[in-house]
Amino acid sequence: MALSFERQNKGSNYDLLTVKIEPADYLPGFDKKLKEIAKTIDVKGFRKGLVPIAHIRKLYGQAIYSEFIFELLNKELNEYLQQINSILSPIAVPNPDFKMNVNEPEAYTFTFDIALNPNIALDFKALNVIDYQVEVEESLLDKEINKIKENYATKTILITPAEPTDLVELEMYEMHEIDETDILVENGLTANRTFNLSEFSPNFQNKLRTTNKEENGMEVGINEIFKNIFTEKIDDVLASLKFPETVLDKNFEIYIKSYYRLEKPVIDETILTTLLPNENLKNEDDLKGFIRMRVKEQYQRTANNYIDDQVYHYLVDKTPFDLADDYIEKYLQENDKAYSTKSEDEKQLDKAKFLKEIKWMLIVDKIGNDFDIQVEKEEIVKSYSDKLINYLGNMGGMEQHYTTLMQKFTKDKEQVKKEREEVFFSKLFNAIRSIVQKTQENTTLEELEKKLKEHNH
Repeated sequence: MALSFERQNKGSNYDLLTVKIEPADYLPGFDKKLKEIAKTIDVKGFRKGLVPIAHIRKLYGQAIYSEFIFELLNKELNEYLQQINSILSPIAVPNPDFKMNVNEPEAYTFTFDIALNPNIALDFKALNVIDYQVEVEESLLDKEINKIKENYATKTILITPAEPTDLVELEMYEMHEIDETDILVENGLTANRTFNLSEFSPNFQNKLRTTNKEENGMEVGINEIFKNIFTEKIDDVLASLKFPETVLDKNFEIYIKSYYRLEKPVIDETILTTLLPNENLKNEDDLKGFIRMRVKEQYQRTANNYIDDQVYHYLVDKTPFDLADDYIEKYLQENDKAYSTKSEDEKQLDKAKFLKEIKWMLIVDKIGNDFDIQVEKEEIVKSYSDKLINYLGNMGGMEQHYTTLMQKFTKDKEQVKKEREEVFFSKLFNAIRSIVQKTQENTTLEELEKKLKEHNH
């Protein structure tokens, strides 16, 4: 059995494929199919397995005939398209006169628009990427360590604050005046924020020191807060409260929710064993070194993302590939129901986007084959497991939850597929980064993240 395939070039990487099926290609298989069905089908008036072939042909012949021929066509067509390295799904060319009749077997002709893989060539020699280096600031490390100390600190409730490091928790409610009476604004601005006593001006610190928690309340305008209390860093206070600048003219009622003091511990082996049981850390210097390493790894991942972004744009922009506009038009009409209703400008944008996506697909396939990138099941499971552990923290008391989530993951085909793709692309870009030229430049994390946001694709 060998169907007839004939190709006619219609444009760049675009052929018209004609497939011809002769009766000799399908009749033997069709007759065999009828006999197999006769052995198992139940037909009223006949014993099972003894239904005459002619009767089955009369009852179901047309449906079985059409189904068998199309199954044969799809099988042979897919094998042929793999042999010629075709890309994308073939587009069937409509034939309004096409008919099939089980009682009149004949040769059938099918035509398809197909796209071809030009076996693109990749050139990394001219690619020199910028590898940004971000230093870990000591202030960041100190801030992270201070957070850990606060988590392990002893909290003492106060009647009034006294020390500069004592904490004041305030509740704030937007008010407006009606008939000389302050009324709460419905759906107005509110905030709950804790400040160090030292963050306030000396006058307001004294006011707090003489206001016991039980007295519970001072009414002031937010403009007074910024002018008389937060005499500096007004923008920082606005940002922390998530208030717009327009609040400067609004009134707020402010309540003292609590005064308290935190006695922060010395970071020792006991705390570190609880916090990071598998890292064998002994003191605060060890912890700072560990945090520095993890932050550096995070910075490097961000820098690698920018390298990957440069690689993507270079390969998509510089790799030669074209696909006939006629084919793209037909493909989009076939696969996008809304395409025909779009304007010409929108269609041109869709075509350009589609061409870029196809080019990137071919590039990915080429690199995956050249580097023989394989993804094993164990790698997929480990990748998802690492994410879960990072999300759940140190797993203290979360072991059963972790096990349940992992079992759920392994049964979710879509999630496994998604994770496989992430592992594949991680290995793909790792391979590329290992061969491209790099130029190191120092920058800040903010600048690096800004550069990444500037690229959308």
